Amino acid sequence: MNQSPLVSIIIPTYNAELCIERSLGSALRQTYQHIEIICVDNGSADGTWNLLQKIKDEHPQIVLLKEEKQGACWARNKGLKESNGDWIQFLDADDLIKDNKIEHQMNLVSENAQTANYFIAGNEHWIKTDGTAVEFHQFSKQPWRDLVEGTLGDTCSNLWNKKQLQKINGWNAELKSSQELDLMFRLLKNDSKVVYDSAILTKVFQQSEGSISKKSPIANIARANELRLEVKKHLNLTLKTNEYDPVINRTIFNNLIVAWQTDQQACNELIEKAKSKGFSLRNVGGMNTMAKWYGVLFGIKALLSKYPKEEN
Repeated sequence: MNQSPLVSIIIPTYNAELCIERSLGSALRQTYQHIEIICVDNGSADGTWNLLQKIKDEHPQIVLLKEEKQGACWARNKGLKESNGDWIQFLDADDLIKDNKIEHQMNLVSENAQTANYFIAGNEHWIKTDGTAVEFHQFSKQPWRDLVEGTLGDTCSNLWNKKQLQKINGWNAELKSSQELDLMFRLLKNDSKVVYDSAILTKVFQQSEGSISKKSPIANIARANELRLEVKKHLNLTLKTNEYDPVINRTIFNNLIVAWQTDQQACNELIEKAKSKGFSLRNVGGMNTMAKWYGVLFGIKALLSKYPKEEN
């Protein structure tokens, strides 16, 4: 009798003593039995490491690794290197997966046994600070479109094929944001297919403070836009299609609106840089209506006036 594929659950931790029991508990409760759990502490300065050791005393199957602080993506890569699984479940220390998450997605693996080179894009509930749960992903089931719109699953809701991750050398630990976009872009460029899972089996908790995205919004928007323009370039030049240009341009424009509200001078610089790399408001479906709506709601007519010919 063939043994079920091993799934490695990799949890990077950093100053997570207030939430790690919730996250790690969800890993330990998985109904899929053939798993290993690897926690990579990323130089925590609070009581995280002591708490992890206490939990390990009760669950000796957990593997603990302690490293200097080098970022979550570096810690995920470390766990990936040490893992033995065929499939990888990344789990952030402040989030959780439902008890049947891995079993459910491994059933999808069995159902798609004849499909080569794929990962599973999963759905999630985004839990706001007031406890409200929002369904985060509305899949178009067009991988390139979902990639650009940020709806191709994410770190914890997806189930990752280890061989594919190794093929692209894992996460880019140098990036400060948009790491998921970068990872999945490189997977799709390497002919990875996507199996969609609409079941909501992951909970991602919004952080009230301390978020990198809140600390560096302009830098994060710049990285997000640059990556989307790289996607556009790849689609246009390598795959010979401009089918997704409208949604790419619209997504970039939405990001620029956020930048405009934060820092208008910095936004002007982002606009010029994006335009130099192929950004345009031409052929963006519904842009006239959307531009008017944004102009009224956010008072950014000055931003829209930069595109007098393209707006019409």
